[in-house]
Amino acid sequence: MIELSVLSHSDPSKNPFQKTYSFNQSKIIIGKAGAPGVDVPLEGEGLGDAHLLILRQPGKDSQYYVLVNATNDPFVSINDLPFGKRRLQVGDLITLSNTTIRCEAILLAEPILEPAATEKPVSEEPQPPPPLLSKSIPDRKPHVPIAPPPELIEEFEPSPEPLPASPAKLSLKDDYLREYDDESDANLFKRRERGASEPAPLQTPRNWTFLTKYIFTILGLVAIFMGAFYIHTSHQGRHEEIEAAKSVSDVAMALAHAQIHHTQPQNNNWSDQEFIKDNLRAVLADQYACLADFDSHGQLTQCPYKLRIHTGNDSTQFIVIAQPEPTLFQWLAPRSSLVIHSESMVIRKIDDLKTINRILVNAPNLDEKEQKDLISAIEKGKILPLEQLISPIENNGFEPPSSLAILHPGAENFIYNAPRYYLMGENLINHLIAALDKPTFDNDIHTLRQEFHALSHYSHFLFYSSKGVKRAMQAQKALSALETEEKFLLAYGNLDNNGKLRSVELLPDESEAFPAPPEENTEIAFHDTKPFLKDEDLFKHPNPSPTPGTSASHSDPFLLQLNAIITARTLMLKPLNDEITALVAHHTTHWDPDFALFYPKAFSRYSKTDEEQKEKIIKALGTFAQEHHYLAADRFINYVAEAKGMTYFEAYLERLKEQQLHSPLTKEKIRAQFGEITTSMSWPTLNQSVEKTAKLLTFESIPNASELISIQNEFSSRVIQKLNQFLLSSDQYLPADAFNAESRNTLVHILENAWIDDPETHGFYLSEFDQRRTGSYK
Repeated sequence: MIELSVLSHSDPSKNPFQKTYSFNQSKIIIGKAGAPGVDVPLEGEGLGDAHLLILRQPGKDSQYYVLVNATNDPFVSINDLPFGKRRLQVGDLITLSNTTIRCEAILLAEPILEPAATEKPVSEEPQPPPPLLSKSIPDRKPHVPIAPPPELIEEFEPSPEPLPASPAKLSLKDDYLREYDDESDANLFKRRERGASEPAPLQTPRNWTFLTKYIFTILGLVAIFMGAFYIHTSHQGRHEEIEAAKSVSDVAMALAHAQIHHTQPQNNNWSDQEFIKDNLRAVLADQYACLADFDSHGQLTQCPYKLRIHTGNDSTQFIVIAQPEPTLFQWLAPRSSLVIHSESMVIRKIDDLKTINRILVNAPNLDEKEQKDLISAIEKGKILPLEQLISPIENNGFEPPSSLAILHPGAENFIYNAPRYYLMGENLINHLIAALDKPTFDNDIHTLRQEFHALSHYSHFLFYSSKGVKRAMQAQKALSALETEEKFLLAYGNLDNNGKLRSVELLPDESEAFPAPPEENTEIAFHDTKPFLKDEDLFKHPNPSPTPGTSASHSDPFLLQLNAIITARTLMLKPLNDEITALVAHHTTHWDPDFALFYPKAFSRYSKTDEEQKEKIIKALGTFAQEHHYLAADRFINYVAEAKGMTYFEAYLERLKEQQLHSPLTKEKIRAQFGEITTSMSWPTLNQSVEKTAKLLTFESIPNASELISIQNEFSSRVIQKLNQFLLSSDQYLPADAFNAESRNTLVHILENAWIDDPETHGFYLSEFDQRRTGSYK
């Protein structure tokens, strides 16, 4: 049962009671007076026939009443709040138009029948409400529900036995009324039914905006995850591609060696592991790791690629293919196949092998026509630069000389020009040099020419010397003596502590397009080095004249190196210079509105390249000064001047002054070193003092050209004075047994470290030593 009180004004304090209704039915209609079926008639404008509905609903533990805004009137409120559907509680105030309805009592203790509503006439005078069903309305204060007397609670209290756990089915009417639910209110009623201790169940979101945001958030997270996974897969695929390229390089070089020396595998099995490794050992130094590692099925062990080798009938040509396995990564981030043909010996990336496979299947013998079609199909692939195989961690031998790409574009990508395979050419060069010293050279020359001719079909084949520039010069002379029509390239380097070739440099020919030597005398006298002069020199010697004969030969390897590095700058800047010249010329003859936009960009590229090349030349000068420490300072400067590199040399010295971390070499320290030379009384002590002093007299320690040349000349003079004492003095400074073979080698070492490199002076002291050694000295 539910009891309602209807008041005529929104403020109940003015007219506390007007009418009281009691209902025991499941549906109560509040609407316009005179409308059919209305249970609570009201007067006022804008009221519908069934403006509000009060419905009895089944609950989990008990029944309850729900107030429904059937007309969706926004001006109807319950407890001053708008609503669509709201559960009624005792004390709730319903306001519509100028009428206020208060819920006085709700009793659902007994099964409720549905008799007709009864009206209780209310006198005009205020009367107290029935003791058990209603309470008086105070002045406009917060309403606190007043519980009925305990005896009434006991009388109508439902049985304490729990109701069945299964929820009651919702009727069609209940489902229809869902659209009026206030989400917050429904949650509040459910929390009240469950009690404070029971957690609220999750609600299904019905807000489409929220649902859309939720879906897009999930999709965004999935996209981010997939993007990160794709980047990781691509990076891994790139790493595996590089590993496969290294492997096929080793395999191709092993096959090339077998091809040159006409070696055949057993049963014509060119994929035999032992056959590949045996031939690879002939061209790969032991210090480099063998990367041609695969199983009997051709599966590379370093990466998911499969190796295939095809040869023709005469075995003069071969093809090496590394094809990626059909894995999940290959499906997500496709990788290219790697192909090497013996004609070109470059690594090419090919996305589709269908054309190549069709040629190999239809013409497995690779006749002349099929060879042309096959080469044409392979050349459509993109070249994988050899520089991409360089390891940032270790010296893996895939870095050819930097000047090779400038002087011979494209040659830097030939596999046989990688330094790791330097034995392939060096062994042949060593045989040639050794044969030149034999009386039977004329008999061996035919065989040697055949071996060199076998390398002629390799374009720009580069012979490496692992024993420095002098050995490379010997090789150059030996190739000239061989008188072959083929033109080969030469490079030199040194072996590091791990036995690997490092600091490789190209040895250009005299025919290379280097700047012509200057016509004027370029020897550096001290009055020509004014930028290097100081007001106070360390020693007050008169400036010595340049050593006669110190002018550099145009075929000297060091001069060729300097010319190559300086010419490289010209080659790099020329296209940029042509671009700027063309822009200015076009703007001069035809006004170009975009000139102000394009010219700064072109000039910026030119300036950036110029600065990069300048830094490269300065760095190279520092490297050359360390590698050619056997050259005296004046000779080194003569070389630089003849290569027209003095501007860069000045910048190099200025940078040394700026970067000089330790204190400059003092006058006292140099005099102390000279004193050790003067007081030396044996070949070993003199050699030790000379070697120690020579290491101090460098551009790094004394970044002033005039000053360094003066000190080095004084150093050479002190050494000559000591040698005169040992060899020319009538006094016996050294015992007779001090003149032996070992001491003679020590003397040669002293002369080199003291920069006494004049052939006449050098020969004179050795001759005097030999006379002392044989006892023929008078």
